[in-house]
Amino acid sequence: MRVAVVVRTLKIGGMERVAISLAEAFASNGHESHLIYFKKKKKTLSPDKNVIMHHFNLDKLMYLTFIGIFWELFSRISNIFLRKSYFIFKGIFSSQIFKIKLLLLEKKYGKFDLLIIRGQGTLEMIYTIKDPRIVAVSENIFSYGTMNSYIKNFQIRMLYENINLACVSNGVVQNFQELETDENFKCKKICKITNPIDVNYTKKLAQEYIPDLNAPYILSVGRVVPAKNIPLLIDAYAYAKKLNIKHKLVIVGSGSDMSLVQEKIKKLSLEQDVHFTGQLTNPFPWMLHADLFVLSSKFEGLGMVLLEAMACGTKVVSTKSRGGVIDIMKDELSDYLAEQNTEDLGSKIVSALEEKRKIDFEKHLMEFQPKTIVEQYISNFA
Repeated sequence: MRVAVVVRTLKIGGMERVAISLAEAFASNGHESHLIYFKKKKKTLSPDKNVIMHHFNLDKLMYLTFIGIFWELFSRISNIFLRKSYFIFKGIFSSQIFKIKLLLLEKKYGKFDLLIIRGQGTLEMIYTIKDPRIVAVSENIFSYGTMNSYIKNFQIRMLYENINLACVSNGVVQNFQELETDENFKCKKICKITNPIDVNYTKKLAQEYIPDLNAPYILSVGRVVPAKNIPLLIDAYAYAKKLNIKHKLVIVGSGSDMSLVQEKIKKLSLEQDVHFTGQLTNPFPWMLHADLFVLSSKFEGLGMVLLEAMACGTKVVSTKSRGGVIDIMKDELSDYLAEQNTEDLGSKIVSALEEKRKIDFEKHLMEFQPKTIVEQYISNFA
């Protein structure tokens, strides 16, 4: 089988790492696997040599055409008057460029059996192509907030009506089924296909270096943005310290909430206890050497970092959130689910650090094995 995984960028991020993992999963299971990406960033990830890479610079190709320059300008101006409409107009043009590039690629390699589109931003760039081989992957809980209902309905229809959709968790499936009812549209097919994790590869990456912190620590990995709710983690950590934990707190990542988080750390006099590493291409050594990994999100499509921490053999605590966390935190792991408040999360952190029980993480990771995920894509969509 010939498969292409399509993603907007290969920047450092959870969704991008998963796109690479999926392409590698198809390759390692005997399929011809391609990875197509649109935008280059200074810091990027890359797959192993068994995956064939292609860079479709849709923006550059658009700007090289006389019409494309004016179409881009028209799309930007339209967005001023019709909020969130930029992708609708730009996608009309960029979809056609992608279609031409894909045809040229298929002339060289042969026809693809599956085109797996990772991330809504990727789908927005090629949404007008209604090819039955396309499977859009929904990573997150879908919401347009307080947008005008007519605009919201129109945008959802543009992207998702009559399209194959793979959702990474039961929570995301439920979210889309509710959207179908509320907005009166219908996907072609919706099913749950979660994200793969290569446990052995994760363990290998975790051995690449030793973190430069000579103290026991608790770890958080992810964007420092409102959805990840790092201020709650800081409050819970401060509460746990009052219960006499001696651990430092390490935060791997950056984002729009950074100044808010730093202000809270200063207010709670935790400057000597909380350490920031910034974004890391390989955060797994930090996971391996942590005594506890904590996820404090308000919602998660799946909660991939929980799987990565467990692959490193590290205990996990998570807030109860909308989405896929409960797909991971099952059976005895449900004891480490905390309510979205300071006291409960802080108490769960303390009890997890004191807990002597051994957990069979490999058992919990079985359903996320690459071979299983590949078989599900083939049986549902090929």
